[in-house]
Amino acid sequence: MINYLPRTMAFGLLLFIFGCSDNANITNLPQSQKQFCEVISKYRDLYQIIEDKDKYIDQENDLTAIFIKRKNALKKTLKNGQVEQWRGVIDDMTIGGEGVYLKVKLPCSAHMATNDRLVISNNSLVYQSLRSYSEDSKITFSGTFLVPTGSETDKKYPYESYYSEDSFTVHGSMIDPGFHFRYTQFH
Repeated sequence: MINYLPRTMAFGLLLFIFGCSDNANITNLPQSQKQFCEVISKYRDLYQIIEDKDKYIDQENDLTAIFIKRKNALKKTLKNGQVEQWRGVIDDMTIGGEGVYLKVKLPCSAHMATNDRLVISNNSLVYQSLRSYSEDSKITFSGTFLVPTGSETDKKYPYESYYSEDSFTVHGSMIDPGFHFRYTQFH
């Protein structure tokens, strides 16, 4: 029966039925983080549904269209890229000579990480406030998503998301998204 529905109606129906698989994990979060996680979960679930189907002629186009829709939804969700008092769990904390690399996993399985050029300096107040935490600690943080600019976007995979990511493929971006992030405060 679904064969008689236009493709867009079928996608909408699948989203309604399978939407946000991680919603149970995002109940007591700031509104902006809930919205972010809902976008990540919704489009990851839809991507997996299409990816898991038997191969068909327009499958790659459909998967790319889902990625683009997610990119546009993220633009609308976090217009300026700044977040306040988001919550997550420290997934990786590697201390080096110039500071610490930090990766925080969100309830929707996306993660926020410093990139190679932007470790948290060991001379900063942000670093000092991080000293009482360890891997697997729950943490509340504020900061800014990094947005690729100029020459950075020229060197990236052509499906660069709105915010700078560490994924090299559309599949990685959709299934296990990792966003570059500048932490400004830990609460």
